[in-house]
Amino acid sequence: MRKSLVFNRNLKSPEDLAKFTALSPDQQQEFIDLLLDPATYNTINNENKNVSRSTKYTTNLPNSSPMLSSSTDWDAWGTQTVSIFGISILEYRIEVGYRVSNGTVTQILYNDAYVVRNLNPMVQTDTISSSAYISGNKAIARGVFYYKLGPINDMSVQIGNIYGELIGYPNGDTSISYWRD
Repeated sequence: MRKSLVFNRNLKSPEDLAKFTALSPDQQQEFIDLLLDPATYNTINNENKNVSRSTKYTTNLPNSSPMLSSSTDWDAWGTQTVSIFGISILEYRIEVGYRVSNGTVTQILYNDAYVVRNLNPMVQTDTISSSAYISGNKAIARGVFYYKLGPINDMSVQIGNIYGELIGYPNGDTSISYWRD
């Protein structure tokens, strides 16, 4: 039995399954091989053109009207996604809500960091910590995630951590960066 036939039951959504079954049998096998290869996750500049990393960030419209109040609440989030053949296999997300009064970031309302998606049954990943603070008139949220290879907790090997930093600016602009140790 090819590995790809076993993998079908691990896909989490009908869209993922449809994308996977649309691949040729050779591409399905390459997908499985890449999914199980630690270099797919551990190498920042992976040279395989079928593996991609993307980072997205956004800010919601304010929860209060800047015209009616001197205070505005912003919700911002950012993700990092690893994809194989366009199928997202791993995704991390960091969020922060913050208040701006008279052009100055004055309060962190909430923050969170979590794993949105992990399709690899051989990878264990979760949040180690999340925090947020105000510095230089910016709301800064950080998340740290562990990354282990192996299906069983006591028999897995931690190969590193993933760090993310989301920055929210007083005008609602956002930026995010992720890196590994």
